[in-house]
Amino acid sequence: GKIAAYIRFDDRPDLGPHVKYALSLNVSPELRGSALGEAIFQVSIDKEAKESVLLGNFFPKIPAGMMYIERAGWIIVEVETVDFGKDKIQRRFVIQRDDTENDAYGSRTHRLMKIRDSQESVRELERSGFVIKKFVFPQDQEKMLDVVDRSIQEGLVVTRYFSDTADTNIRYAVFERRRTHEEVRRAA
Repeated sequence: GKIAAYIRFDDRPDLGPHVKYALSLNVSPELRGSALGEAIFQVSIDKEAKESVLLGNFFPKIPAGMMYIERAGWIIVEVETVDFGKDKIQRRFVIQRDDTENDAYGSRTHRLMKIRDSQESVRELERSGFVIKKFVFPQDQEKMLDVVDRSIQEGLVVTRYFSDTADTNIRYAVFERRRTHEEVRRAA
């Protein structure tokens, strides 16, 4: 009887109709990185996303954040500053999963998502006209937060976020113009 994984969804009508905030995403240390731990999250998230827009957050230094974007259907929509008190202020990504629009972003097409080699993926995304930024962790973490924040203020979102297959300290962020619900409906 151990808890294998835990995720909590809080109703957040203050953020909009049918919005839930995903909190406390935890997998037991024995299952981290395993298919079982990932499957537990995916089933829970998929179920909630059918009826709600989901919001969540993660700190860029946490590698699991890439999994939320790449495999669980989220996009990065904001950089927020969190004050933990005692002069400890950190920035993190706010992520969104809206099944009515997230899959409408061009970089998330099935053909581009199935490329597993990071260099091939970057080349194909660049050929397709997407803006891709490369960051080296941990030294580029603040630079990345600044670039993402500025880009979001200019009307972009991060639709892909993945690491280099040869060096996981190298991370790529793919930017696209934020789409409105009306644009998504017209494209469908």
